[in-house]
Amino acid sequence: MDLDEEENCILFELVESPISRLREKIDPIQFCMMTTMSADHNLLSRPMTHQAIDDDGTLWFFTSDDSQIAEDLYRQQIANVSFSSPSDNVYVSMSGSALLVKDTYKAKQLWSPMVESWFPKGPADPYMSLIKFSTYSAEYWDSDTNKMHQLFAMAKAALTGCHSKPKSEHAKFHF
Repeated sequence: MDLDEEENCILFELVESPISRLREKIDPIQFCMMTTMSADHNLLSRPMTHQAIDDDGTLWFFTSDDSQIAEDLYRQQIANVSFSSPSDNVYVSMSGSALLVKDTYKAKQLWSPMVESWFPKGPADPYMSLIKFSTYSAEYWDSDTNKMHQLFAMAKAALTGCHSKPKSEHAKFHF
């Protein structure tokens, strides 16, 4: 790691837990992409709405038992979840295992009007499952430099030849 990377890298373990740092990054992002492997070994990504992140890094999602993602997860539990907020320059990638679970109590805890629009029979819907995504590792990139500053820095570099790195955060966590 060079000196610039060391200056931009923060040792979060000394300040706060990796989970709280991830929660801070992903909670404002409503939708994510979950990637699974299909029967023909292709990677498939689809938009999902994460419901919560537990203190151990577990993410929760709702899905229908007859969905493609459920079929993929019955066969292969390794998955990836990625979040992005280009307007805020925040990008998060989480790798782990995704299991389909029937847990009415947890479904009630996570229930919201938005979920009800997909599952009108409520938390006890027999065709609804939760996806319990257990995080193995996570990585994020976060730049506090807005688009206007980035454009200005690129123009300045093009005109003067002086390059400056934007302030950014990058961290990796293993659970």
